[in-house]
This record gives sequence, C-alpha cells and structure tokens, in this order.
Amino acid sequence: MTIPPIDMLATFSAHARNAIAEVLTTMGKVGPCEENGIELRFVTDYPGVVIPPRLKALYPNAMVIIIQHLFSGMEVRDNDFDVYLQFDGVQTMITIPFGAIFELRDVNSKFQMHLPVVSIAEADKPEVAAQEDASGNVVPLPRKGRPLGDNVVEIPFGKK
Repeated sequence: MTIPPIDMLATFSAHARNAIAEVLTTMGKVGPCEENGIELRFVTDYPGVVIPPRLKALYPNAMVIIIQHLFSGMEVRDNDFDVYLQFDGVQTMITIPFGAIFELRDVNSKFQMHLPVVSIAEADKPEVAAQEDASGNVVPLPRKGRPLGDNVVEIPFGKK
C-alpha cells in the first residue's frame, strides 16, 4: 500500500484562502469601518479576475487593493468574490478568484501572510481524496464542496 504524501503547502494555503473568504463575508455584513481592513495582492492576469481595462493597463501583472473604508456590494462565493471599490473617485466592481491572491495583510496589525498562487492548470482540476479499498489499494474519490485546488487534505480541528 502506497500512501500519498501530504502536500502541506496546499493544505495550509487552502485553509488560509477559506479564512480570507470568511473575513470578507464578515466585512461585507459589517460594512466599511476603521476597525476592519485587509490589503490583498493578487495576480491581475489570473483566469476569472475582472478589473476595468484602465486598471489592467496600469497593473498588467499584479495589483494591491485595500478593503476598509470605501467599499460596498461585497459578494463572496466559493471560488471568488466581487466588491465595489473607489478608483480615482469612480466606484468600480472587481472580481478576484481566491487562487489569484498571493499576499494579504491586516491593515490594523502586523499580521501578514504570503500564499502561493494556485496554478492555472490546478484551478480547473477536480479535487480528489483517496481511500483504501478492500485490497489495500489507494483509490481516489471525488471531493465535493471544496473550492480550492487539488491535493488538499482535510484536517479536522477541534477538541477530542
């Protein structure tokens, strides 16, 4: 029986991206305020990123946004989110897939995290989990409800 190695980077990155989604969902409910703010750096040419052409021309590879004071219309989904931000005084909706985010920073603390960009090839692959069959062979099974990449191992957290 061969047990596949755990891809720790993918595992912790997936949990971090799920945490980003949770923070953004909460920020969307609370609305703009001084106490909550997050700075996100993301790849602008990642599949699914939607930004106006003028911003794409200014930031062809990567861009930084701060979601804190002037945002609205936050909509968080499994794989991406939409938010309206002010750019040069113009309210603009952007869409960012979580796989495109490579850095985040809490603007009110010293917390900062770097993440690997989910490869474009991996972003479209179905996730799999594995289990041992009756013969002792490791058999991949489809995963449901997991929004990010493949090679993600679910780690149960909590008390025993």
